[in-house]
Amino acid sequence: VKWWRNYKELKPTKDESGLPSFAIELIASYLDITLGVEENIEEGIIRFFQFISNSTFPVIKFPNALNEIPEFDTPIFIADPTNNENNAVKKMTNSKWLEIKEEANNAWEALNIAQSKNFEGDTVEEWKHVFGPSFTINVEE
Repeated sequence: VKWWRNYKELKPTKDESGLPSFAIELIASYLDITLGVEENIEEGIIRFFQFISNSTFPVIKFPNALNEIPEFDTPIFIADPTNNENNAVKKMTNSKWLEIKEEANNAWEALNIAQSKNFEGDTVEEWKHVFGPSFTINVEE
């Protein structure tokens, strides 16, 4: 997913908010905790993009973390797993979040199309739309 973030230029910079690596890891962890671990990486990645692009994104917090979620003015809140007061996306702007959601929805749609393809080459082409032209797969036998 971090490849997607980098390819789509959604990484935070010193001048602009973006989707930090830590936030990606926390979202994936939250999904595993709340929905269970997916059986394969493809389904896990698709679930991630579907979750991000959903119209209602929840406040993400973790059990046993210190403190409570404070009032916040960011479009989303992803708590640090050790302290609910710390927002891992505190620099997120509404415009950047809308861009991330749109790109996540595009990725989700492309990967769903990829699952319907009959040939490996066609499937890989859809994945390249998400992760970039250098994306490849290695089939283990």
